[in-house]
Amino acid sequence: MPSLNSIPFFNATLNGVAQIMLQQNRLTGILFLVGLYYGSAKYAVGAAVGSFVGAFTAKVLKYDAQKTEAGLYGFSAALVGVALFFLFQTSVLLWAFVVLGAIAAAILQNYFIVRKFPAYTFPFVFVSWILFVLLKYTHLASLNTIAEVSTLMPLYVGFTAATNGFGEVIFQSATFSGVLFFVAVFVANPIASLYAFAASYLGGAVAVYFGYNLGEVGLGLFGFNAVLTAIVFSGVQKKDAVWASIGVVVTVGLHLLFARMEIFSNLGGYFTFPFVLGAILTHLAQHVTNPKKETAPANG
Repeated sequence: MPSLNSIPFFNATLNGVAQIMLQQNRLTGILFLVGLYYGSAKYAVGAAVGSFVGAFTAKVLKYDAQKTEAGLYGFSAALVGVALFFLFQTSVLLWAFVVLGAIAAAILQNYFIVRKFPAYTFPFVFVSWILFVLLKYTHLASLNTIAEVSTLMPLYVGFTAATNGFGEVIFQSATFSGVLFFVAVFVANPIASLYAFAASYLGGAVAVYFGYNLGEVGLGLFGFNAVLTAIVFSGVQKKDAVWASIGVVVTVGLHLLFARMEIFSNLGGYFTFPFVLGAILTHLAQHVTNPKKETAPANG
């Protein structure tokens, strides 16, 4: 009986989903898909299809085989798949754009990977902006109606706002999905998950301080970019805590700034752009202070 490893792109697809939060772990990828399925089957399928198409594109274009297996061509593609189903009503045409978007994201990811530039999820952000403008303003797809967020905040929101930050990385607001995503990262990297939990909580606390909607804070909408930045710079050394703190503060500041900028509404949202820019600025600061030793992670 053939093993799961013999299924074409099985590892690459699951690793691609896991790499959304910078983890190379099949179980993490499976747990992410379960959390997405809890929100809606279309999100799980969109992520899986996007990651598969990203890996397949890398194979056809003969990109680095090890990086393909590690999921580095799948995570931005997977996010494109989820984002389109989050933003637009499902249709046959939308499925076609999921595939096209995944191909474009994989190609753009490779552009940065071969240049060793830490672009992280920027290919997802850029491709999603382009597709949002194209689909919305040509009326090729209908926008989903987003329910208004409650201003009520339950007593346990301190915990759930932090775990919901994990969920919102992949457009999920359900408490169960957020907790499951936290567990998924913990399985692969306990230190990174705890850093990210604290960062998500900080993002929400700062948003409360500046008077942002409490319901949105409770959903984790001000924590998800901080989650990703904290994971990038997490580690067991004291300097890791310093750089993670700097990166998270920069990212949260950018997140709050972008939340007030109308331009991103016209592009579908700022998505994970505060994380991308915050992480790059932190890497630049590392390079200035210690140019020989500090290097960016491989996840471009």
